[in-house]
Amino acid sequence: MKYLIFGDSHGKDMQKLEKAISIENPDVLVDLGDHDQIQTIRDFMAIEKQFLKDGKQTIKVAGNHDYAILKNEQINSSTLRIKGKTSYQLHQELFRDKEAYNYMSSLINSDFMVRGFIDKDKFEDKFPFVVVHGAYAGNISNNPECPEELKPLWCKLISDKDISPNFDEMKKRGEKIMIRGHDHFPLYYVKDSKGEDGTPTCDGDRYELSEDKLHIINPGAFLYGHYATIDSSGKTPFVEYRNV
Repeated sequence: MKYLIFGDSHGKDMQKLEKAISIENPDVLVDLGDHDQIQTIRDFMAIEKQFLKDGKQTIKVAGNHDYAILKNEQINSSTLRIKGKTSYQLHQELFRDKEAYNYMSSLINSDFMVRGFIDKDKFEDKFPFVVVHGAYAGNISNNPECPEELKPLWCKLISDKDISPNFDEMKKRGEKIMIRGHDHFPLYYVKDSKGEDGTPTCDGDRYELSEDKLHIINPGAFLYGHYATIDSSGKTPFVEYRNV
C-alpha cells in the first residue's frame, strides 16, 4: 500500500498534485490542510472525487488557514499576501460557494486529528499513526493567544524543546508515527533508545519506519512542490521525500 502525503498548498495549482498522483499511483491520499484559495479547494474536491471513485481512500485534516478562513478570523500570512487576498476576502468567497463551504466545514472535527494504522491489513496494529496539521505541542509565537483547543492547528516544531513533548505524547497514546505539516520545510524526526534526532530532507531521501522507534514526518509545503510517500510493500514501511 502506498500513501501520498501533501499539505500547505496555499493556492498551488492542483495540476501538480495530479502529476504526483500519476507518478506515485497511491492507494491513500493524505491531505494536511491549508488550501487558502477557493479554486484550490474546488480543484482538490474534483481530484478527491475521482480518487474515491477509483476505490481509493483519503485522509484529511484542517489547517490553521482553513479554520481562520472558514470562521472569518484574521490571520497574518505571507502566503495570503502573495495572492493579494485577506482572510476576510477569502471567507466571503468561501461563504458564497456553499459546496466548498460545506466541504471545508466537514474538516473541522473535535480535535483536528485523524488516527489509524499504516496498512492495517498487512501489519495489523504495529504502526499506529496520527495525522495533524500542527502538533500536540510546540511553538505558537505566531499566535500566542491561541486557545488550548486550537493548538493542534498552530503548534510549530522549531527547536528540540518543541519536539520532545510530541514524542512524549505519542508514547503516551501508543502512536508510532505522526504525520504533520504547517512548518513548510521537509523534515524527519526519530526517537529511539539512544535519543532524538531531527533531519532536514531533500528529494529522494528515504527512511525506514522501524517498529521500535517513534517517527515524525513533515513532507514540506506542496506550495513549493514538496510531498512524501509511505510505502508498505516491504517487510517494514518506509517514508520517501519527493518534489514535483
